[in-house]
Amino acid sequence: MDTEIELVERVTIPFRLAPKMANVVSDLMSLTPAEVKKMDLIDYNELEYFNGEPADVVESIIQAPFVLDWKAVPRPRLLSALSIPSKPKGLGRCGLDLPAKFTDTIQGLSNVKNPSLSWSSALSPAGALSHPHLDYHGCAQLMYHIEGEKLWLTWPPTPKNLEWWGMRTTRPPNEGNRTLDAIENLEGMAALYCDKQCGFLIPPYGLHAVITFSPAAHSGSQVWGFEWMDEAFEGMRAELGWIENGPSMNRSHADGVECAKELLEGLRNWERLAKVHSDHERVQDVLDSVFELKDMLNRHV
Repeated sequence: MDTEIELVERVTIPFRLAPKMANVVSDLMSLTPAEVKKMDLIDYNELEYFNGEPADVVESIIQAPFVLDWKAVPRPRLLSALSIPSKPKGLGRCGLDLPAKFTDTIQGLSNVKNPSLSWSSALSPAGALSHPHLDYHGCAQLMYHIEGEKLWLTWPPTPKNLEWWGMRTTRPPNEGNRTLDAIENLEGMAALYCDKQCGFLIPPYGLHAVITFSPAAHSGSQVWGFEWMDEAFEGMRAELGWIENGPSMNRSHADGVECAKELLEGLRNWERLAKVHSDHERVQDVLDSVFELKDMLNRHV
């Protein structure tokens, strides 16, 4: 661990209306049955995915401060809803947008035409601890803290840090204390304490852990830009190595195939960036890297 902890740089994210937790709750409660099935619902008391309904999350957030024994039988649930899509009548009406300084950048997936709907939110109770993890494959991520108190810990995608993550990506998150392990062994840790609305950026393959001190909501949006391409493609090559060394890393063949499909989707967005900003000086570098990685990944799909 470094002797000094850096601070995560804040980014000004423009909006039409100041977002509130109520906007995220509105999005959560208006999910269709199909969207509920796709929603990531995690029980942070057991550190495992949970098959539940949006109302279970709201109930958990209300009850969490009053739980006296988290080891009681049956175990109390500490539920967080992740990947809550933005809806026109919820967070979408707030009009979160790209910072003006992000030129030559694209935001969101190709099937989302309205940038305000490219944001995906998380709603968490007090006491939730999200151990070090990666959210997406090959893109940076804009984050906007909406409400509550959270401590974010981040680590840059250095070769040492990616090697550490590669050996743990398929292991259960409750195996030991992964956050303490990261604090003690990874390099370049930065921190950001959020108790007011603020924006920041996590680079491609930037590991992060989140400690939640009160009921809280934040939202994120995937972004692709030339300024992050070197980190993105190095991270993708590292993931390709994890796929090829699957058996020695406790990764099943099915895990590898799924990861390869997600990486190919990420590469399609880099192709989209090159098409939208075809006059950029690094377009050919992007296309060359995409061609190289596609050729290798297609062997695993």
